[in-house]
Amino acid sequence: MVVVNSAMIMTYYEIGTIINKRKVWGNKYIERLSNDLKNYGKGYSYENLYRMIKFSKEFSRKEIMSQLVTQIPWSTLVTVIMSKSKSHEEMF
Repeated sequence: MVVVNSAMIMTYYEIGTIINKRKVWGNKYIERLSNDLKNYGKGYSYENLYRMIKFSKEFSRKEIMSQLVTQIPWSTLVTVIMSKSKSHEEMF
């Protein structure tokens, strides 16, 4: 299960990184992308894409791979740890 979660966390991180490179605020890029990806599952909702963006901005690849971040379920990571932490340091 940890391997699957690790792969999903890294995939979401990469998606967030790609979106951050391509989006321009105000052009509804995330909304359109979510609509384009809706046939691929619920994991690509507007809200989840937005979480991926925040996640990729908050953590570096090195932090993700060197920490236990990949062993924490995605929903716990974004709804509990990231949303309730006041600083980057609090997340660790």
